Amino acid sequence: MIFVSLSKAATMPDSHLVSTAPIRHIARLVEQLGGDIDPLCQLVGLERNVIEDMQVRIPYPALVKLMEAAAQQCQRPDFSLLLANMQHPYNMGPLGLLANSGENLNETLDYLTRYYHLHNQSVKLLLQRGETYSQLIREDLWLEKLPTFQYCTLTFAHYYLNMRYALGEDYKPAFVTFTYSAPVNRGDYEDYFQCPVEFEQPINAFGFHSYTLDIKLTRASTQEKKYLHDLVHRLAKSTELTVVQNVKLLTRHLLHSDNCSQEYIAQLLQIHPKKLQRALKDSGTTFREIRADSRLALAEHFLKDSDIPLTVISEMLDFSELSALSRAFKSKHQLTPREWRERHKPAFIDGL
Repeated sequence: MIFVSLSKAATMPDSHLVSTAPIRHIARLVEQLGGDIDPLCQLVGLERNVIEDMQVRIPYPALVKLMEAAAQQCQRPDFSLLLANMQHPYNMGPLGLLANSGENLNETLDYLTRYYHLHNQSVKLLLQRGETYSQLIREDLWLEKLPTFQYCTLTFAHYYLNMRYALGEDYKPAFVTFTYSAPVNRGDYEDYFQCPVEFEQPINAFGFHSYTLDIKLTRASTQEKKYLHDLVHRLAKSTELTVVQNVKLLTRHLLHSDNCSQEYIAQLLQIHPKKLQRALKDSGTTFREIRADSRLALAEHFLKDSDIPLTVISEMLDFSELSALSRAFKSKHQLTPREWRERHKPAFIDGL
């Protein structure tokens, strides 16, 4: 496996590495749409030959910035939907083979959520099961730092295409939700996913009927499955997320629920609450600090990437009142939330 160090992206704090699989064929699609991939590669500090090399891992910021820049240059908000169609079937290496060995969708998604950090160290997938509907929730460590709509859309498009492959061409999700503002062509998303698609929602989620979790699938032999599981498990041990990274991602996921507590997260991570507390202390932080930082980070994301009113953001993130949100922003940024939003609303990526 080759690791690429990039001057622009790698110097960003906590820069994580990701497979180049999400940008496979991006050069071909850009050129088909009348664009030029070379200035885009130069913009993010990637060599053109790198973006089509499946043996390379690159910094996550470079990947998501390249996708956003390509969508802007080609003037196609639905760029990732087109790219997903071109990439199908999506190659996730050993993890993809293991996921495809599941006896049913429940086992397939269990493998995917448990080992997804092999594919991307900056994103965590969480499976939330319900009586009628279940959902795959996508949590992104870079959510408030980088524009990630195109990559999030690509992820959900791959879910959709892979479920259609596994369950039949007539398969339709129950719903898809995004935390981002609606693109100008929002109707194209409902046409693509064949289900209701909502924007400016609390979470990024791909929803489906729970009964599909138990549908039997024709998969690999027991011997092949054991080999793949052992291989992926060994790979996963060498690239596991840290305790702090896991707590941050789970905290963001649980902020909208009554279970956002150190005790509940310890239970999810299968460690004793006191051991979790010590691990956080050894890393120079506490659960209370992580929760406060996560809540403010999500507020920044909603302010920057959506038009949700301040009062609604305050309620969504469980601030006691709007003035509490304002105090948090003034303490960190010396700006009110409204002032911060005006300064950070996304424009076209510099260099285009």
